[in-house]
This record gives sequence, structure tokens and C-alpha cells, in this order.
Amino acid sequence: MGTVLYRTAGKPIQKYSGKWRVSNFSELKEDAFFVTTFSKDKCYEFLKQKRDKEIVISNFNASLLIPETKEEYLQKLTTFRDEFESKGITKAIYSRIIQKTFNKNPVALFEKLCADYPNAFVYLISSKLFGTWIGATPETLLSFEENQFATMSLAGTKKDKSISWTDKEREEQQLVTDFIKDELTALSVSDLKISSTFTTFTGSVYHLKTDISFKSVLNQWTNIANALHPTPAVCGIPTKKAYAHILASENHNRDFYAGIIGFKEQEQLSTFVNLRCMQVHQNKVSLYVGGGITSKSEPEAEYEETENKAQTLLKVISELNEII
Repeated sequence: MGTVLYRTAGKPIQKYSGKWRVSNFSELKEDAFFVTTFSKDKCYEFLKQKRDKEIVISNFNASLLIPETKEEYLQKLTTFRDEFESKGITKAIYSRIIQKTFNKNPVALFEKLCADYPNAFVYLISSKLFGTWIGATPETLLSFEENQFATMSLAGTKKDKSISWTDKEREEQQLVTDFIKDELTALSVSDLKISSTFTTFTGSVYHLKTDISFKSVLNQWTNIANALHPTPAVCGIPTKKAYAHILASENHNRDFYAGIIGFKEQEQLSTFVNLRCMQVHQNKVSLYVGGGITSKSEPEAEYEETENKAQTLLKVISELNEII
């Protein structure tokens, strides 16, 4: 038996028991909650059986990866960045794993994330197929409501609102926006609207954000999602070259990190890029976090950015660990 708990912004928490099965992203059913890996080579679909008030998470043990040390990260990231010119890469994301002791009920962690981050999509999924994952992602990949699609360009991270955005961060965000615009234009969507860029707060850090809306046929949503994912915010530019560079350079498999998670129900669609996520182990959690790297990136600053991004989850974990 598997479980799904999720909460979209402004909506009540949903808790279900049911079965997870291996599926294909491009062939998802009309009414489905699903999750994919970063590469979308694996997709899991949830079959609801009943709605539960109380959820007990089975102990699905997952292998514990050994994360890079700071020194290893800085060395690997320097090599990763320095190969951009020879490989024709403008931007690529390098991710790392941060591990933290955690001995509490995963459901308590999910519920606290819901309380602390009302504007995020918060979830807990559990199955013998993939273990237990929890996340609170601020990034919509694709949504549909009232006959209109919406997506967003999200990049850049800072802890203090008073700190000015750097040229590197603004350039990074514009690359994401241009990528989405070009992909949607190639798909011949109609009524494409792109907002001005603004600063948004996600509960612990600030990001640069651009809202994008358009119209198209709803049953084409998987084609649109495939065109947009992986975005430059989780992969890079050019996409294929950055993707290959990531797979060749990172020490770990990203699994669900930076994949797609969400649900399709009748005339409503809510899908998200799976950021700010972690896998639950016996006595630890493994947090996945990445940073957008360009030729201007300084490894030490990028390390600090990943630390800042991780605070969304680390803060909540620390608070729960302190409860007796």
C-alpha cells in the first residue's frame, strides 16, 4: 500500500491511500497524481483507493548516498564550469546532496511544511517502488484553469531583501524566460503573455520571477510539459548539451529531484518542478539542492547559494528535531 499527501496553495490538505504503479509520462490517465525522475525515464502514477484522515508511513528503506564534502563540491564545480566553453554551454545546473539527522514522523514534517510555506506545493509520497519523498516546491511547471495555461520563470536566490540582484542572477533569470518563450512560440500557442520580472518571497529566500500565461488545447499538456522540462532552471542552455554535462559530472542520480510532480483532474492541471525536496531514510534525510552555473559563477558563492536554498527544509527539520 502506498500513500500520497499534498497541499496546493490556498487549498486544504489531501491525504490518500492507494497503489503506485510504473507508468509513462506521455500516456498518463485523465485523473492522475504522478511523479517523474529528472530525466523522465521513470514515471509513477498513483491509483487512489481511499481518503484517509490518519496516514501511517511504511518504513521503505532507501540506500543512503554519501554526499560530497565542501572541498569536493568546490573542486568538482570548478571543473564543471571550466568545461562550458569547450562544450558550448551557456548555463548548467550543478546539484548536491545535504544530509541531516531526522528521527521524527515524516507526516509531521509534511504538516509543518504546509504551515510554514503556504505558497508552495507541499507533498509526501511513499511506496515500496521508490521509498518516501517530501518536498515544498515554489515552482509551477504548468497549470491549467479556466481555459488558460500558466507557467513561470524562476531563478536567482537571496536571503535578504535589501541585497541587490547581481548581473549574473538577472542574466540567469532572463535565460529561463527566453527559453520558455521560444519553446511556447515554437508550439504555436495563442495569447502568450509575459509579465515584467519581480522579486518573490518563498518562505525563507527571495527569487526573481516572471509569470507567463497562454492558451492551447488541454489534451496537449504532456507535449507542452515535455517541451518546457527540463527548464534552464534545473538543466541549462543549450538543453541537450547541459543535460549530458550534468549526467557526466554529478556524483549522484537526481531521482525525483528536478523532475515533475503534480496531478491532472478533469479540467484542472497542477504540475510542478520538484525542487526543495528530500528522501527520507531510517534516521536521516537527504536534501537535494542545486545552483545555476554560468561562466561568471564563483564556486564559493554558489556553495552559499545552495546552503541558502536548503534552509527552506533544514529550518523545519531542525525545529522538529528539537521537539521531545
